[in-house]
This record gives sequence, C-alpha cells and structure tokens, in this order.
Amino acid sequence: MSNNNFLAIKILEMFSGMIRKWGINFDVAKTILVYKFLMSKRTLPSFSRASQIDRVTRVFVVLIELILGVIPAMFLLIDAPIFIKFSLNIAVLMFLLVSTIISDISWFILDIAEKNIILSKPVDDKTYSFAKNYFIVVMIFSKTIRTFIPSLILVLFKYNVAFFIVLVLIYFLLVIFSYCICHLLYAGILVYFDGEKLKDIIVSFQIVFMIVATAAYQLTGRIVQIIGSVHFGKVQYFWVYLLPSSWFAAVFEVLFGKGKNLVYVALSIFSLIITLAVLLLQIFYTGKILEKNLVKLNSGEAEVKPKIYKVGFLSNLFLRNGIQRASYIFAKAQLKRDRTLKSIIYPTIATFLVVVIAPAIQFIFNKSDHQKSFNIQFFFLYSMYAFIIGVISTLPAIQITSNKNASWIYNAMPIENPFDIKKGAYLAFVFTIVVRLFILLSFGMFIFLRNSLIDYLIIFFVLIFFSTLMFPLATAQMPFSLDIKERGTGKKGSGLTYLMYMAIGIGLGFVHGLLPKESKPIFLAGLIVLDTILWILMFEMSGLFKSIDNSVAKQTYKRL
Repeated sequence: MSNNNFLAIKILEMFSGMIRKWGINFDVAKTILVYKFLMSKRTLPSFSRASQIDRVTRVFVVLIELILGVIPAMFLLIDAPIFIKFSLNIAVLMFLLVSTIISDISWFILDIAEKNIILSKPVDDKTYSFAKNYFIVVMIFSKTIRTFIPSLILVLFKYNVAFFIVLVLIYFLLVIFSYCICHLLYAGILVYFDGEKLKDIIVSFQIVFMIVATAAYQLTGRIVQIIGSVHFGKVQYFWVYLLPSSWFAAVFEVLFGKGKNLVYVALSIFSLIITLAVLLLQIFYTGKILEKNLVKLNSGEAEVKPKIYKVGFLSNLFLRNGIQRASYIFAKAQLKRDRTLKSIIYPTIATFLVVVIAPAIQFIFNKSDHQKSFNIQFFFLYSMYAFIIGVISTLPAIQITSNKNASWIYNAMPIENPFDIKKGAYLAFVFTIVVRLFILLSFGMFIFLRNSLIDYLIIFFVLIFFSTLMFPLATAQMPFSLDIKERGTGKKGSGLTYLMYMAIGIGLGFVHGLLPKESKPIFLAGLIVLDTILWILMFEMSGLFKSIDNSVAKQTYKRL
C-alpha cells in the first residue's frame, strides 16, 4: 500500500470513535479500505500505476498535471480584488475536479460487482457505503492533489499561513461538493432509467456534462468580468448567487479582503451550508438510492435487431484482403455498441471539441471590437490543430473493450498475420470517428469563418499524417484486448512520444500560419507526398514484412 493510502487509513483511525458512534463497524470498514487501496493499484483506470508504466511516462504525466495546476494558480497573480482572483481560481479547479470524477472516478461510483461480493459476507450496507465513499474521496484527492499544489505554494509565499490553511479547507470542501453533486446526478439518472437505455443515458450524460463543464470553464473569465463590474451593495443579477465559485471565493473576501458587506457574508454562508446539505443528502438519501438502483445496470431490455455494417467504397480501397475487411466491419460495430469504449472516447473528444469551439463563443461576445482584438486566422489554426492534437490522443482506445475475455479468439483463429486485424480495426476508428468529426468541424468552421479551402486540405493531410504516425502506438496490443482497468499500459516511452507528436503538431501549425498564400499549394503537395510515403511504410511495407516473418516462423516450426 502506498504512503498516501497509508496516510488515509491513519487519518481515518483518528476519528474511529466518532465513526463507531454513527453505527459503522470501524474494523470492518478499515479492512475493506485496506484491500480496496491495494486493488486500486491494479484497477485504477489512469496513468498512475507505477508497475505498468515506465518512469519517463510517469514523469510526463506528473508534469502535465502540474502544468494544469499552474493555470488556475496564475489567476491569483492578476491585479484584481481577492474575490475575483479566487472566483477564477476555484472555477478552473472545479472544472478539473468534475472532469476527473466523470472520466476516472465514475468507474468506482457505478461499480456493482464489488458490492455483490462484499455484501455476501457479514458486512452491513452502512459500513460498506461508508468505506466506498471514503475510498472514492481519497481517490479524487490522490488524482487531483498535483493540480492544487501550485495554487497552495503560491498562496503560502504571496500571503500568509492563515490564508494557506483557509485555502486547504476550501479545496477540501470543493472536492466534497463536486463529488456529491456528481453522485446526486448519477442517482437521479438511475431512478428514471433502466436496462440498456440506462447505459446509453449514462454515456450521454458523461458527454453532455463534460461539454457543459468545459464550456463553463471557457466562459468563466467573461462571467467573472461581469460579476466584477457589479456593485455588491446592490446586486442586480440573481445568477451571481448560483455560481459555486462565488460562494467559496467570498470566504476569502470576508476573512482577508475589504468586502465585509452582507452579500459576501451570505455567499460565504452558502458555501458551508450548501456543501453540508449536499453531503448530508448524499449520506442519508441519494447514496442509498444510488446503491439500490445500481442493480439496473445488470438488467437488459428486449432484444434489438442487429445492424448490418458494411465497408464503404472509399474505405475498401485501403483494405487489402478479407481479414482486414472483416476486422474493419467488426471494429465499426464495436465502436457503435461497446458502451465502455464509448464512455472513454466520446467524453474526451467532446471536451476537445468544446475547447476548440469555445473561442468562437468569446468571439461572439466581443464581436463589436473583434477587428481590433481578434485574429480570425489565428483562431482557425488554433481550433483545428487543437482538435488534431486532442483526437489523436484517443486513438489508443481501439485496444480497450468491456469484454476482454473475448480476445481469446485471436489465438483460436488461423490468423496468418495479426497486422491485418490491427490495420482493419485502426482504420475503422480513423474513418468512422476521426475523419467524420473533422468533416463536421470543418463544415462548421467554413460557414463561420469563410476562409480558403486549401487551408482545410492542408489540415486534413496533417490529420492523416498524425493518424498514420500513431498506428504503432495505438495498436501496441491487439484491438479490443485490454480491459478498461488496463488502460494506460502502452509501449514504453509512449507518453514522451506523444509529447513529441504534440510538439510536431504545434510546429506545423506555426508553419501553416506563417506561410504566404502562394506557398500553400507547395506545402500541400509536400504533405501529400509525405503522407503517401508514411502510409506505405506503416500499412503496406510493414504488413508485408510481418507477413514474411510469420511465414518464415511457421516453416521453421514445421521443420522442428
């Protein structure tokens, strides 16, 4: 058990007397937690499993989390009232918290297999529920602590120890509030839906929630700007009271700022009362409702007539044999049916799409002076290249499935060359999701910006370049052969490689932006040649060499 998890157990032991008074069997809860923390090293669907990821990749992930934490910390340096600074800081951190809960922690909230096993033993519901919720809160802290560290360090040096302590307490309340709100929403979904429809609704909810959270994050600056212009002695905007970031930020204004009026005091009280209210609601009501209705996730509905998937004319041009076509059709069906896979792919893509589209919203807000402050070409290039960098990060998901045990078929079938299966499944992902999303985004951008078609062609071939380049990383394992619990177990140095690809993508974006109009056709022609060569190396020559290697190996085996 890691030091952090050991510390979590030690902290819990300090309150053992209080926990027992609540009617919870502390010893049983502690035993459950010890095993859950031990198992979390294997089952946590993230990049945090040290035993399965090389050191370079772990360092890369830690750096990314710290960089994400620097963004909200920078708001504490702006020349603005304390309330405005911390409203921005807390809004961004809340977005990161909710994103983490939806993408990684939902697995634990909706897990029913563990409950069925534990409750078959002499363990009561109350003890199990306490252990489960404490474990999830610790997981949230362990996954988000590095995003809090830059803000905490900055406050400690810029202000004083009292400020630092209050900020730690506020962040703790923020974690509790975010978890309880997500828990409440999941409980509401489980009450009103069941069976297969429920699973679809949960995936849709995750996508919509990520979009809303990302959009709110992008618009935080505009909202707080409006709030900052309000004279808080005469608040005229009722929605100021509805922003959680306002509640928590008001605490700092009351304790350390100049705003001692009743509105700030009221908002500060909101932060305490509403957090306590949602916590009590989760403990005494929504927690029981969710646990009671989790059984619906195992129920089914009437049999649905299976859909027949086909290989399109254009896709067929790139598939060389029957195995590649069969793999393409199978992967296309899996991308439509496998909800576990969709819950990984679509929320991530939705988040990147909102990040891409959000500047357009800012553009609309500032349309009166956009000719002075907004560069349309920069917005276009930022959006499209951000989409490329984001969407290629989802390509390794082609290895993930909700039914890993079915991958035994790869060993049972007389497959001459596993490369054919990898290629067919990978191209299904690229053509079915990546290219279609690019076309939709490009169509929307063209309507909005009316820029040159050659720019879209250049970006399309940049997308093909990166999609082809990602093939070895994205198919390190056979398609649909990794469980969600094994997500992140890729090739050594994959994190560093992806970072290098990001740098190349940013570099191509700058080159594209600096090119004069008359040079763009030459750049496009160069990209087409480069893509053709890379395609031949990755999909044609590589497959041929692997087929020869397999044939030689089989002949050698027969001789032996």
